[in-house]
Amino acid sequence: MSQDVQVTGSILKDGSSTVSEQLQVVSGVSKTLTCETNVSKPAATIVWYIGTQEKQRSTSTALTFNPQNNDHNKQVYCKAFNTQPESQAVTSYKSTLFVQERATVKSFYIGQNDSQTVATFEEHDVNIPLTCVVSGMPASEIYVSFKGGIIARGSNTNKLQYNFGKIACAKSGVYICKGFDIFGMFTSRTVELFVECSPRPIRQVLHNITSQIGSSILLTFKVIAYPEPGPKGFKWFIEDRLNWISLLSNKDFQISSSGLETNLTISNASREHYGKYRVTAVNKIGSYDQIFFLSEKDSRSNSCMSTIKTSYTMSIALGAVCVVVVVYATCLTILYKRKIQKKGTSSHLDGNNTNDNIVNLSDITVVRQNEEETSVIEKESDKQYTELTSYSNDNTAYELLQN
Repeated sequence: MSQDVQVTGSILKDGSSTVSEQLQVVSGVSKTLTCETNVSKPAATIVWYIGTQEKQRSTSTALTFNPQNNDHNKQVYCKAFNTQPESQAVTSYKSTLFVQERATVKSFYIGQNDSQTVATFEEHDVNIPLTCVVSGMPASEIYVSFKGGIIARGSNTNKLQYNFGKIACAKSGVYICKGFDIFGMFTSRTVELFVECSPRPIRQVLHNITSQIGSSILLTFKVIAYPEPGPKGFKWFIEDRLNWISLLSNKDFQISSSGLETNLTISNASREHYGKYRVTAVNKIGSYDQIFFLSEKDSRSNSCMSTIKTSYTMSIALGAVCVVVVVYATCLTILYKRKIQKKGTSSHLDGNNTNDNIVNLSDITVVRQNEEETSVIEKESDKQYTELTSYSNDNTAYELLQN
């Protein structure tokens, strides 16, 4: 018959590691611990505690639990006993839970009411707070953004507040608060702000518009305002001398308006459509008038460009002709100089033949050949002169050759 063995020790372990003074866990993420004892007989009873609350009693050495935010800073440990009474049970080392909490945006509001996620203020109201509260352990990174841009940020904090020094119409819209935790996760909430203000242009408007007769013309006007003007809040007018004539949709004009935008379309522009236009945007706060000047597009600018292109083409052609004339005149000059040189050679030969007492037959033949060549050159010279005069009305080229 085997003898009983009393349990004499217990060790708290996280996996294969002995738990230290502080144990980090994540809120909502399950965790398993073991209570390791010496070999005992019968099997020891293991009792688990978190704080003062008993969590589990069994012969199993493992405890699986889901830490909660309120478990933070509580102690976790185990007790083991078998043959001895429970009051004499052996207790493991007590480790303090450090519960890491994922970031959660608890509230995001405008003004003083933490449940006010949609708020309306008058333009020029001052000192209106925008508050974002984020839970998380450790403290989170908090960002507040508007229209894609970050307007406020905080690090290692659970609360971020942005103060509107003065409420402006352009501040209307949706604001977003995001809380980031150490796990790379984030949550977000939104609030919407409405600012009561009279209509005004969203951006700078093109006042002067030109178009050609017969073309289609579109005049567009967009505003920022609250309340929105809506289809009934826009009116179009055309100036007739000193009077403004109200426009309605007809065969010449098509008017379409929505909450913050209105359009006037002229399908087939004529001279009677050119002039001064006005659009008026109205809500309960006020009104705004926008002026457009519509004029005919000057077609002379196009004809002027055509004239310049034609003149440029003619200049190139005339330049080419001048180049041809200069080259031709140069060729004539060279030919004339060659003629003069040949004449000089012929006269020299004639002088030598006259002074000689003995005339050889071969010399006479040479003289005759020279005379024939001279006659041919003179004929060619006369022909060249005739051709040159046909290209020059003022005989400039010929006089140049004579000189």
